[in-house]
Amino acid sequence: MEMQKLAFKPEETIMNHTYTGNTSISSNNHSTSAPSLPVSVPVPKVAAASRWSFLRSPLFLTVVAVPNFIALTYWGLIASPVYQSDAIVIVTNPNKDSDSLTSLLAGNAGASTSGAWILKNRLLSWDEFKSIDQKYHIAETYKHGDFVARAGGLSSFWRTDDIALWHYYQSMVGITIDEQTGITQVNVKGWNSKDAYEISKTLIQDGITHLNHLNEDEDNDFISSATQESDRLQKQLAEDEHAISQWRSQHGYLSPVSDYTSLADQAVQLNTKHIELNSQYQSIVRNAPGNPSASSLKTQMNVIENASTDARTASQAIFPVAIEYETLDLKRETDSKLMVAAETALQEARIKSAQNHYYLKTVSHPSEPHAPSGPQRLKWILLVLVISLILRALLA
Repeated sequence: MEMQKLAFKPEETIMNHTYTGNTSISSNNHSTSAPSLPVSVPVPKVAAASRWSFLRSPLFLTVVAVPNFIALTYWGLIASPVYQSDAIVIVTNPNKDSDSLTSLLAGNAGASTSGAWILKNRLLSWDEFKSIDQKYHIAETYKHGDFVARAGGLSSFWRTDDIALWHYYQSMVGITIDEQTGITQVNVKGWNSKDAYEISKTLIQDGITHLNHLNEDEDNDFISSATQESDRLQKQLAEDEHAISQWRSQHGYLSPVSDYTSLADQAVQLNTKHIELNSQYQSIVRNAPGNPSASSLKTQMNVIENASTDARTASQAIFPVAIEYETLDLKRETDSKLMVAAETALQEARIKSAQNHYYLKTVSHPSEPHAPSGPQRLKWILLVLVISLILRALLA
């Protein structure tokens, strides 16, 4: 048997692999294969070093190494603990929160969130910021955090003017509204537990005060006009009564209509009596001319005639002034009816105003945390790591 020589070429070497040679044995036109012999091939040092060369590349240093070093340094060592005070409230409105039959059947019934949005806009507004800043001095209260997150720090580009502090205040106050139930969660962050709790408590109280002011304005819109009209009619009705009283004192009549009717009835009765006496008188004169009763009847007739004349004269004197009285009385009656209508409108306005009031109910009072809730160091470190690796893979 003849052992074949194995030849190796440098270009055939493969890193971390072995080359196996074959030995052929020939005898009498028969060949057999011998077991392969492993041959170790040395790994070049240049190839091993190139595997880790990407760690020194500018892309890796810029996108991965530097951001993660900053993240580890800041969130691991520098970031200040954050305390958060939570409160849960709900703003209700009797009119808007009442579900209609159509909404109930359609399955769309839910609490109105208009009051919650009013509360949110108020608590994050400039006016509320000025009120909180006047009580707690935002720049002083929030200057105790780290150099990045504190008031006037790197996150606000070291600005401490009113606008910058207002935006900083908005970043430290979070308000979340559940659109289905209308439940509102108020979160206030601070560098210590006491500040977060006190500011949260003040915000809830300011929210109640603001809604009360809105309710008062609603009352003024709905009730003031009705109240003014009712007061005006009451005053007018009093003037009508005074005018009628003066008329009675001036003319000496209590009620011209009743007085005129009474005098007219009296005149009719006297005329009737005069006719009866005249019939008797005429009968006596014809049948017994010298009867002394004729003289007595004549006297009675004269008295009755004079009384009837006086009654007719008095009734005729009442008629011209009765027109003036009727005008005053009609005005009083009209104002009285308008007064009743104004009182009814006032009651309806009060009911409608009460239905449009907003009421803030506290579900959970502001909490006073005993342990920090942030800054969630591991979360941010891992987030920076994942984002940097994704960017490196995309840019490679």
